[in-house]
Amino acid sequence: MNTCGRSTIAVAIMAVAVTVPLTGALAAPFAYVSNTGSDNVSVIDTATNTVVATVAVGDNPTGVAVHPAGTHVYVTNAGVDTVSVIDTATNTVVATVAVGNGPRGVAVNSAGTRVYVANSNSITVSVIDTGTNTVVGTVNVGPFPYGVAVNPAGTRVYVTDNGGTTVSVIDTAANVVTSTVAVGNNPLGVAVGPAGSRLYVTSLSDSTVRVIDTFTDTVVSTIAVGGGPLGVAVHPAGTWAYVADLSGGAVLVIDTSTNTVAAAVAVGTNPSGVAVNPAGTRVYVANRGDNTVSLIDTSTNAVIGTVNVGISPLAFGIFIGPEVVGDGGEGGDGGEGGDGGEGGGGGCFIATAAFGSYLDPHVQVLTEVRDHCLLTNAPGRAMVDLYCRTSPPIADFVSRHALLKVATRLVLMPAVSASKMLLRDDSRS
Repeated sequence: MNTCGRSTIAVAIMAVAVTVPLTGALAAPFAYVSNTGSDNVSVIDTATNTVVATVAVGDNPTGVAVHPAGTHVYVTNAGVDTVSVIDTATNTVVATVAVGNGPRGVAVNSAGTRVYVANSNSITVSVIDTGTNTVVGTVNVGPFPYGVAVNPAGTRVYVTDNGGTTVSVIDTAANVVTSTVAVGNNPLGVAVGPAGSRLYVTSLSDSTVRVIDTFTDTVVSTIAVGGGPLGVAVHPAGTWAYVADLSGGAVLVIDTSTNTVAAAVAVGTNPSGVAVNPAGTRVYVANRGDNTVSLIDTSTNAVIGTVNVGISPLAFGIFIGPEVVGDGGEGGDGGEGGDGGEGGGGGCFIATAAFGSYLDPHVQVLTEVRDHCLLTNAPGRAMVDLYCRTSPPIADFVSRHALLKVATRLVLMPAVSASKMLLRDDSRS
């Protein structure tokens, strides 16, 4: 019997208390589609691809961002200058935050502590503290800011200046613009690759996608895509970028290794927002012209389903939540039901909350121990299942307190060290 199978598995069981979502027991995430014409958000259960709830928000809801723990959704209401905060456990609005004039794009940092809102008419970005749902900073940017994206480390925010030709780069430590990158006319959509080294920006007027090297803040490639590129999303593996062609009625699939268009997938009328599910198997596209969402299979680049939603869906941003832990019960309008159907809320995020990213090496070590030492035996699986049912509130609390994150990292380091030794010994046996 190898090291993981012996009594030393107790070390791994200790480590599970800090690991990220359980792959074997993950239920499908939820998609949150803002409907600009009906002033509500359609909640789609991606396991069944049905609308399980409709949440009334403010006038002209545009941008959508989901908290990394899946506990809340942030929706910009461009017509009333507010952000609606939706509790995913109940699918109800629990707070309304006043921001600048004409809020459009919105994004949440990986730690879940800050929300960034592009205020098109105020020419600013509002910074919201998720712990208090209050604006704690305002950053002046370029003309008519629209799209927003945060890098995985949470150190930079990228804002498309739709009234001009630039992307503003915000240093989140100081909340000031430290750089502007010249791109095409009327930049709109923006997405960061999973490694944080590449930025993809759509330019509506000249029908291009610019690829920016985030280390040098320079354009390294210009991709002619035709039509009217609007929303953009990157595959979790970083291998593909998906662009909604507003005027062409298609989603353009870009091979990021060559920066060329590899496929064009016909979808509904006026596709606008686009997002990829966490598993990278499906792309969801909001079709503003026919009130639908198209589902694309990423392995075949073919449409495999259509979901009817509200009026004029836009869903501008990362509108799909994280995978949730549970036994696959079905959720109702209020997100109730089995553990797998609770409105997109929660997961085993304590290590991710403490270290700031799923891709952090400490988190990856603990994930490997979970997968190779705990999920291979009944006691380990029981421990993981128990932890994943009880940890989400703790992770959410940790993510909201900077000092607690530091303290949690210190507490976790012995488990990380023990896990490294366990994996090293196992590789030798």
